[in-house]
Amino acid sequence: MWSVYLILQAGFVSFAVFALIGLLLRKRLKPRSKKDDSCPQQEHVSFPSASDDPEIIIVGAGVVGASLAAVLGQDGRRVLLVEKDLKEPDRILGELLQPGGYQALSQLHLADCLDGIESEAIQGYVVHDYASKSNVVLHYPKDSHGQITEGRAFHHGRFVSRLRQMASCHKSVTVIEGTVTKLLYDGNCIVGVEYTTSGVFCKKVVKAPLTIVADGCFSKLRKALVTEAVCVPSYFSGLLLEDCPQFQWNHAEIVLGDPSPILVYKASCRDGREAVKRGNTMTSCF
Repeated sequence: MWSVYLILQAGFVSFAVFALIGLLLRKRLKPRSKKDDSCPQQEHVSFPSASDDPEIIIVGAGVVGASLAAVLGQDGRRVLLVEKDLKEPDRILGELLQPGGYQALSQLHLADCLDGIESEAIQGYVVHDYASKSNVVLHYPKDSHGQITEGRAFHHGRFVSRLRQMASCHKSVTVIEGTVTKLLYDGNCIVGVEYTTSGVFCKKVVKAPLTIVADGCFSKLRKALVTEAVCVPSYFSGLLLEDCPQFQWNHAEIVLGDPSPILVYKASCRDGREAVKRGNTMTSCF
């Protein structure tokens, strides 16, 4: 049960991390000196004027990257967001947002991202013990007004697409579909990125005072930043269940089964999601 609980808290942790980063970035960024490292096979990306050059480059437009871009865009920061694939993602990661994460989303003025994607209100869990055949209903804590706090459940891909839309609606945010191939250094400092776009042979170079790498667990840039091997101890396999009945409305369900727990929740008005943890036999390091 604890393993499932910790995984569910990942949404809150992610929002707490980028909320903190967003607050720190509200301090004025210092200008940097420009340096031309051009080569015959590189094209330096130019903007209409020096004042349009990005202050921040974000690699990856997932939950963290797209949210950061949207928040920084609210503050008028010039952001370049580079994502290798802007199609709607087809993953089950982070589909059950806990009340803390939902509150952080609201504080970042991004709660509108949950509109129009058929998100479902979640007010707690029903825990089913397969061995004893018993069921326990656990509600989320109540707020200061005595109302049960709520989380949200949704399709991951729809949520990420809405976050990207929120980011791109700011004039100071530029979204590019491209693959970052290399981080650029000036001594020990990262000063920008090199990237390619589909169908274009020439590599493009863009620089900024700050580069944020948020391209997910399968990042190809990780080895340039982290020396330790990253291991994935387990996976979740997900199923979509159409018109699946619920034990209790607006509650996710956890089945304490053998050999692993099963999580069930509403991902939309008609779709139920069943997520099954697959254990240590699938451990991989990269």
